[in-house]
Amino acid sequence: MSEAQVRFDASDVGLRTYRARSANGVVVGFRSNDSPAIIAGNRDQSLMKGQDMTVREDHPPVILHASDNPLDVGRGLRLCRQILEDPKCSNRVLLVINHHAITAAPDLSNEDIPSGVSVYACETALKHHSISPESLASAIRTVPSGIVFLAEQQRSKAWYIRL
Repeated sequence: MSEAQVRFDASDVGLRTYRARSANGVVVGFRSNDSPAIIAGNRDQSLMKGQDMTVREDHPPVILHASDNPLDVGRGLRLCRQILEDPKCSNRVLLVINHHAITAAPDLSNEDIPSGVSVYACETALKHHSISPESLASAIRTVPSGIVFLAEQQRSKAWYIRL
């Protein structure tokens, strides 16, 4: 993963929104109440005028795919946390659940899903296992076909890891 050095040079610290450009042209957004805070992944960090900071550049999401084993869903969520905590990894993680692993989906609560993780359940697998989409936590999104969703995401350059 590449990183970018940015320098905050805004002259009006009273602004609510700041923008800076890294050496390779990546625009980085800032938000502020009193002083700018850089939006980098799922963490905010204070940034003072003239201070340099290394931030993650925007990368495609990492997709973890839980398919065969229901235990892979919990393992996948633990791995999602590790990916998000590592500044060298992507700051966007998707967990796609289908096939037999879908039977673990109703046991998940919103609190089980880390901030920065999007969980997708396959509607085809839900139907096959007689699981109602309404029985899922509100943070879990459904897609008509997990396999088609994975193919679409990979076409968009997402990084794929099968659990």
